[in-house]
Amino acid sequence: MQLTLERWRWLPESYQNAPIVANIPEFRLRAYDKNFNIGVTMNVVVGKAYGHGTPVFSDTMKYVVFRPYWEVPYSITRGEIIPDILRDPGYLAKDNLEIVDNRQNVLSAGTVSSEVLDQLRAEKLFVRQKPGPKNSLGLAKFLFPNSYNVYMHDTPATELFVRSRRDFSHGCIRLEKPADLAAWRCATIPGGLLSAFERP
Repeated sequence: MQLTLERWRWLPESYQNAPIVANIPEFRLRAYDKNFNIGVTMNVVVGKAYGHGTPVFSDTMKYVVFRPYWEVPYSITRGEIIPDILRDPGYLAKDNLEIVDNRQNVLSAGTVSSEVLDQLRAEKLFVRQKPGPKNSLGLAKFLFPNSYNVYMHDTPATELFVRSRRDFSHGCIRLEKPADLAAWRCATIPGGLLSAFERP
């Protein structure tokens, strides 16, 4: 009871119309209409309980991006991507990754030179994953700009949704049925205020 009351204290004083609520410890998402009737519900995957937890906060969803690039955070680049490149020079091509500069110019999508690797270590270059069904964000991401850089997105790892405990992400919220949420959200915003962008 005490823990539930503490979580309740973290919630916003009032919700806007048609809130979308991700219940982190329950691994469930519910989208409500303006009368607070449930319109969409689904399983979600959230941040790992130790080290990569999904933060508790509220914000306004601004738009959805279809066929997104995944701009890999530096923490993942340092801890996972660079070691993978060192073990396997062809790693970028196998995982549909590319190294880009701050103007999104592609510098490498195959073997990485030592100079490019040094700039990547110095955080002067970035890693991103090209759009497509194997992209870590799947085919859609839902953005509500926030200081945590957390968002909701599709995922190719659909096998995780049948597990009872679903804390496997680096903090973002993976959606079991992203198409249902996109359709519902567009239908609940008067005049279609949710902007959708497609990227090549």
